[in-house]
Amino acid sequence: MIFTLALCLGVIAASAAGQHAEFRDLNILSMVNVTERLVVVKRNHTTNTTFRCQSLLRVGTGNISSGYTYLLKARNGSDPDVIYNHSIVEVKLLQLPGSTGYTATYLDRAPGEKNSTRYNLTLKQEDPSGGCFVIFVQKSDGQEGCELIVPASKRNNIPATCESYYQNNCTGYSVQLYENNCRYDNVDRDHNSHADLPTIGC
Repeated sequence: MIFTLALCLGVIAASAAGQHAEFRDLNILSMVNVTERLVVVKRNHTTNTTFRCQSLLRVGTGNISSGYTYLLKARNGSDPDVIYNHSIVEVKLLQLPGSTGYTATYLDRAPGEKNSTRYNLTLKQEDPSGGCFVIFVQKSDGQEGCELIVPASKRNNIPATCESYYQNNCTGYSVQLYENNCRYDNVDRDHNSHADLPTIGC
């Protein structure tokens, strides 16, 4: 009887520990270390956006102390021939409380807005091989929610780890930002891009 009780308690404790591990905040540095362009597949915040094909690409090297530079790109609407807009943001890392890991934060200004919006990013789920990420975004304008992000090479084969987490934990309406006609090449000022129009904040 004592052995059976101890075994049951051990199983319960292990189950509780597994749940805790699943929902703890993760180190966003694993996403920052991805050098491939990252694609925002969908999100359940700021769902009234008209911008599709949103992506982010780390440019340069950067480090934990100085931060990292990202090129953000998106297309306004679903027309595949529309020029892609982009903006540059500086991402800073912040220590996770009680952890050696990090969260991320940056400022960006949406088209037509005078004031910048702060974005605070926390990593909630990831694929062990770096094939996908689910982040929780908190904006200084009060909007918040999840984003499902994958390397561009994984956009048509999203790992179940992140898809399942998103479906179970990121409830409510989600806007699909990835479309089959999105282009994620490294375009520059002279090829299907417009350097002067910011996009994210969108």
